Amino acid sequence: MLQYKTVPGPQIMTISKKGDEAAAVAQFADVINREAAQGWKLVTIEELSVEKSNGCIASLQGNPVTRISYKMLIFCREV
Repeated sequence: MLQYKTVPGPQIMTISKKGDEAAAVAQFADVINREAAQGWKLVTIEELSVEKSNGCIASLQGNPVTRISYKMLIFCREV
């Protein structure tokens, strides 16, 4: 039987100069390696969108919600 686990991915990866892409992406590798050390195998990375209410004033100004996207890493292991 397989057990599944979801882990949020890095939320903000800032690239300030050329060549920083590898360092930003390495944040995902850190999460994957941390989970692998505990016996988890990466299955997929999915995007999860959440809508956050901006409050009354923002709604009156035509901005009722803000959509935020997160990366969710899905792992599995034998139990």
